Amino acid sequence: MESDPKIMKPLSRVERELHDLSEAVEGKLSEKEMERLISMLSDDPALLNYLVFDDSAANDLTSLFAGKKSSIDQIRNLKARIQELSAGKIFVSFLDMCIALKENRFEDIVSIVKDEFGGKPTGAPLRLLLANAANIPDKFFLSNIFSTCNIYEFDTLSAFLSQKPASSELLQISANFLNNGNRKAAIEFLSNATSKNDDPRLSIDLASLLLLDGKASEAQAALRGIDFDALEDSNYLAKYIGILLETGDLKMALRAVNHASYLFKDDARFIILHSRCLRKMDRGSEALELIDQNMSFSQDQAVLAERADVMYELGRYPEYVDTIKKAYPQGIPEGATKLQYIDVLVRLSIFDDALREINSSLSINRSNIEMLRKKFHVLTMLNNYSEAYQTAELILATDPKDKDAALFMLDQLFRSGNYESLIDKCATIKASDLSGVENLLVASLVYTGEFAEAVKHIEEKPGLLSAHEVIDSIFFSIREEEQLQKLIDLAASSSRLALMTLYKIKGMHIIIDDSLWDMIRHTKSEAVVWTAVSVAVNFRNRTKPELLSSLLASKAFANVSNLVDAIGLVYAGKYTEEMSDSRKFMYPLTQALIDIMDIKAASALLEASRDPKKSDPFYHYLLSRIQVQEGDSGSARKSIMRAIGRLTNRDFLTHAIRVAILEGDSDTILLMIDRIIEMKEQDYVDLSQLYKYLSESSLSDLQNKIVERFDRVGSKNLWIERMRRDRYMRENDLGEAEKVSRKIVVSKSKLIDDIKKHAELLESTKKDQERIEFLQEEQVNVQDPQIDLWLGDYYMLNKNYDKAIESYKKAEAKGMKESDIRNLPEALIEVGEYDSAEKLLKAGQGNEVSLIKLYHRTGRIQEVVDLLRKVNVKNKDEEAAILYISRILWVNRQIRDTMIQLFHETSSLFLGKIISQRLLESRDFIGAERVMREILKKYPDDVENLRNLGDLLVEINHPTEAVSILMKGTKYIKTKSDMQDIVNRICRIYYETGEYSLLTDFFKKNPQIVDSTNIQWIIRSYIETGDFDMADRLAGQYHGAVLKEDSFQELIEEMNLKKEFFSILGYAAQVFRVEYKIGKMLTSEEMVYTAGIPLDAVERVIQLINSDEYYRASDERLYELVSKDVIQRAVKKSTVETINDMKIFVIFNNLPKRDVILSKNVYSYIRKCISQKRDPMLNDPASNALLRSAIKLGLRPEPLDVAYNLNLGISDAMDIIALMEYVAKLNS
Repeated sequence: MESDPKIMKPLSRVERELHDLSEAVEGKLSEKEMERLISMLSDDPALLNYLVFDDSAANDLTSLFAGKKSSIDQIRNLKARIQELSAGKIFVSFLDMCIALKENRFEDIVSIVKDEFGGKPTGAPLRLLLANAANIPDKFFLSNIFSTCNIYEFDTLSAFLSQKPASSELLQISANFLNNGNRKAAIEFLSNATSKNDDPRLSIDLASLLLLDGKASEAQAALRGIDFDALEDSNYLAKYIGILLETGDLKMALRAVNHASYLFKDDARFIILHSRCLRKMDRGSEALELIDQNMSFSQDQAVLAERADVMYELGRYPEYVDTIKKAYPQGIPEGATKLQYIDVLVRLSIFDDALREINSSLSINRSNIEMLRKKFHVLTMLNNYSEAYQTAELILATDPKDKDAALFMLDQLFRSGNYESLIDKCATIKASDLSGVENLLVASLVYTGEFAEAVKHIEEKPGLLSAHEVIDSIFFSIREEEQLQKLIDLAASSSRLALMTLYKIKGMHIIIDDSLWDMIRHTKSEAVVWTAVSVAVNFRNRTKPELLSSLLASKAFANVSNLVDAIGLVYAGKYTEEMSDSRKFMYPLTQALIDIMDIKAASALLEASRDPKKSDPFYHYLLSRIQVQEGDSGSARKSIMRAIGRLTNRDFLTHAIRVAILEGDSDTILLMIDRIIEMKEQDYVDLSQLYKYLSESSLSDLQNKIVERFDRVGSKNLWIERMRRDRYMRENDLGEAEKVSRKIVVSKSKLIDDIKKHAELLESTKKDQERIEFLQEEQVNVQDPQIDLWLGDYYMLNKNYDKAIESYKKAEAKGMKESDIRNLPEALIEVGEYDSAEKLLKAGQGNEVSLIKLYHRTGRIQEVVDLLRKVNVKNKDEEAAILYISRILWVNRQIRDTMIQLFHETSSLFLGKIISQRLLESRDFIGAERVMREILKKYPDDVENLRNLGDLLVEINHPTEAVSILMKGTKYIKTKSDMQDIVNRICRIYYETGEYSLLTDFFKKNPQIVDSTNIQWIIRSYIETGDFDMADRLAGQYHGAVLKEDSFQELIEEMNLKKEFFSILGYAAQVFRVEYKIGKMLTSEEMVYTAGIPLDAVERVIQLINSDEYYRASDERLYELVSKDVIQRAVKKSTVETINDMKIFVIFNNLPKRDVILSKNVYSYIRKCISQKRDPMLNDPASNALLRSAIKLGLRPEPLDVAYNLNLGISDAMDIIALMEYVAKLNS
């Protein structure tokens, strides 16, 4: 029912009273409550029917009448009273529904709904149906009502589907949901329906809805299994094909459309679908042929429109125009078709017709946004910016968010320099819609001096600093220090390009790395490109990076390109008075003229280019430079100070230093240096004139103050280092001068003078080799053959043999004797010029190594052997030859034998050491030891051989012999350091081999041996032997002297742990003695009250006894020998009968020296041996002899019995038992 505003207020009152009554009723309605209800409903009968349909009253009505709160009689009584009022017919029908419900007459409920509520109940009747749906058998009726009311009642719909309804009913329910706009419910219903009904129409409808939801893959799945041959409904067949096209299943679509075209020959839809399918398969020509072959449809509008679409896709635009006009002779219809038609006209450059069609559409609808955009596009193509601007205004009036139009309008204002209008225009645009044009706004604010407002935008969106318009506006406009510093702070974390240009304004050092070059490559900013030009282009040498060349070729950077060309002409001496300079690029032509000392032209150009209304710091800076050249230092000082007063620029400060030098003003020099340091530009400032000034003067105090200032900030400025170096050289402190000079010459900014001075310093300090190494990297054009020789040697070291030969030839060409170029033959060998090399070598040039290398490279090994036999090993060249042979040809047996024979013949120390080293490298320890002993015999004072022999003996497990040889060798040692080294080796061997007592005895006899290396071994040896007092005394004695704090603390901690360990060992020994005495193992409680072990030590004693931490597999041979001895003793002295009786305490008390750790390890070893399965050693004679003895003695195969009676260790006993068991098995 439609609501009547007049009854809404009383209706609300009745609703509230009804709700209050419903809430108050407990159980059934009383008579009083019933009367109250009747009275309430009778007061205004006109409300009754409204009340039934009201959602707010629905719950209360169903609660009162459909539930247990009222009886059938009460409802009938109420019905009669209502009927007496001759009103509320619908209310009475609702009461009839409630009565039917209580009497289980569900078919009557259906009839009432159909007859009285038109099949679409709402409010209370609908709530009643929902509450009792399970009891109403007509599920289609319910499903139809609920879906019509847009209610997805799952249980009802499920029950309906289970009744296998007709397809028409299913389609009806789906249609009801769709009529209510509930696509989601329709999809869910059809998904369930298709699982129970294979009618393809259902699947097609489902796929169609899924496609609308953007679920193409699910739509494709829904169509899977459909047999289109069975589809007789042309509408559904067309729909099916359309879905296949949309989901990309073109092969199936083509099959289906071929079938449909055959089945429905007169249906133009299938010709169109067939064409679309072919188009999607990139078979446009076939689509056109298909349409043209079906002449019966040649006048069909839809087919002609499709033909036009084919022409459009094929790019056959003239034919498209003819076809679309045939399709629509009365005019192209509005919408997508017309937009496409206009697009074709634009493509054909038929702009007048395109504009005519656009204006025709706009006359129908002035706000047609698509047409406005088309018009805007055409006008911009025609460069009709005035009308395009007006059109953009109309676009924005319709769609304020149209970025293209907004950007165009603002761009036009920006291009024309109409910054105030642009700002005003932006004021009418919502802040949220400024995205994409805010860069133009900010740039305009900068140009108009609204700096604070511009900064607000940048602070909110730091990314704006990357916009080329903003970068350019700042670069061309901002010259105030405070503003620039604010922008630098913002750009530091948001825009490297902006930061680079800001640095340019302030004359700061700029580094362009690969990532920054990549940004420059894609920039549209003139300021960025100009900054890159100023950093990377060398105008004097006329060189520039390829990237900049390509950028400057772009029209976007024509201004910069013209400047670059003009500057090039200036440096080439081709300046003309017609040239003009650029204020916004900081007068680059004037700077170039000053650089080439054309001061008159520079002055004239600067004055012609300035803006007298604006105070430009760069004008004052350049004016000062001109004034300096003109000899007017006073005016130059005023000008540069005026520039610095506006802008802190490093170039300004550097020039101020130059002016101060002219005036001898030390205070200003220091002040400007302080300002440069504040800028953090101290590493990059050019102090060349200051360096020259100080070098030529005696102002050492000023120089010291300058150096001190730079040192305070850790500067690496080379000019400061040069000042420092020269001061040391004047003071004849060549060592410090060399250190500083070394810092200078490793820099890329070093000068030729630095190289010469460093070479002189190295020569003065007798460091010839280092001097050569230094010159390796210096390719200086010096007319001195010695430099070329050194460079050649450098290239040889780096295996750049072609370059080496080139340098040697240069040295020769400059007058150096051929015989002095000793490495030339070897360089020739390395590049394969063997004949040339041999010629030089036979002429006496080069050395034996080169000759050997030549023989080796040319495969003449016998000649190497012959040469080797002639060697006397008496000079460096022969030693080098032997070293080369041993390194390269040692693997050759003939060479190796010849070298060893030569050693025996000559007893050459050098040769012996080389041979022993090569033998060691090849792991021939016996041969190496033999040679080393021979060297030792001949040269007992050679410490290196003594060390190597000692190390070798330790390596082959002869430590005692190593110590003996080292001890004997000490009497031949001549230096204190060598003596200490040998003593330390002796100490280390003692310690590492566990000979702690020998080490402590050695120390007692030689207390003077102590140093920071061996003191720890000595103290640790005392700790290991349990002499803690001595260890503690030594640690205290040498603490702080040769024993560092961390080592001292480590030793003390180790000693305390060892003490504790020794105490635990003592307790364990005490436990073993008591256990042996009483004949059984003690419990933890017995350890306390029987063995007297402190309670806090019991757990650690048990842990020690049970631990295998100290067991060493490498000592098992020892354990075997001990087991033999301990078994003999135990059997004789105790009551042990089997191997299991050999407990730890038994072993401990039967050891000659009672050792807790050894007794544990022997016990573990016995347990390990008896647990291992062994194969009988049938072919071992000794084992077989022992087996016969065991059989003869009648021994049982018990480990203790066999070990004791045959006097064997446990492992050997187990081998005999394996044989005994084998024999027993054979006998059985």
